[in-house]
Amino acid sequence: MTFKSPLQPFCRYCGEPIRKYTTNVHVKRERTEYHRNDLGSRYIYPDRDLKSKAECQSFTNQVVVSVAYTTDLKDGDPVPGTRRVSSFTEWDGERYQDQFFCSGEHAKNFGYVLARQTSYAMQPYHDAIAKQKTTKETV
Repeated sequence: MTFKSPLQPFCRYCGEPIRKYTTNVHVKRERTEYHRNDLGSRYIYPDRDLKSKAECQSFTNQVVVSVAYTTDLKDGDPVPGTRRVSSFTEWDGERYQDQFFCSGEHAKNFGYVLARQTSYAMQPYHDAIAKQKTTKETV
């Protein structure tokens, strides 16, 4: 579940910043039938090789967060001067992966801490305990 916020949220378990919700942008030299837009990614087909983060920025109205590069190879060795952008990630400036936790494991651990230190529980739990007590009293 994504979360919109003008401020960076932090994990309630470990205090680390929660990751930005980004989209992968694949930079391709030409269109082929094999390039399909998957959820969370898209393809662009610039008329020239992109060489830098600044050049990637000109293809999006979002914030370029990271850039991955590729290089042509000849006999397994990089060919000098062929380094170019293979993909980059873009961020809308306000969406994060989650509101409270950096991972599912931290959400689970936080739940255990809360369950052990408090009597807080969801209503179905309280209903089950009440039913159990009623059943014990009638036996």
